[in-house]
Amino acid sequence: MEYTHDDAVADGINVGGEVYRILTRISDEGSTVEAGRWVGKMDKLTREQWQEKLDEELAYAPQQLDRDVVSESQMRAIEILLFMRQVRSRGYFEQMRGRGTRVIQPDELQAVTADARHKTHFVLIDAVGLTEADMIEP
Repeated sequence: MEYTHDDAVADGINVGGEVYRILTRISDEGSTVEAGRWVGKMDKLTREQWQEKLDEELAYAPQQLDRDVVSESQMRAIEILLFMRQVRSRGYFEQMRGRGTRVIQPDELQAVTADARHKTHFVLIDAVGLTEADMIEP
């Protein structure tokens, strides 16, 4: 934690970047899934998956996104999404952000993005207000 992100950018180890905060109704207010809809379910222990028809409406809070509820429409909106749920640890946040800031060799980058020449920056899209939230240490 002594070696900051700004130090790493200045030393050419990481690249700088931009943060975009987007607001979506689902990430701010939660939403509902109407009764009669088929939804995918998964047992958290066994990872067994199945489909189930909802007998009644299912309301969920924004904090349940990507934990208890996955909204495909939210994922399709925001095109690239790095943060879909709150993270309270500053160290964990920096670790996750660090993955986007790392310098990558041009041939490695071109293997996943053929028309890219070299990595010049990163973009962090925040759909849940993570970059505005108070975080605990570490």
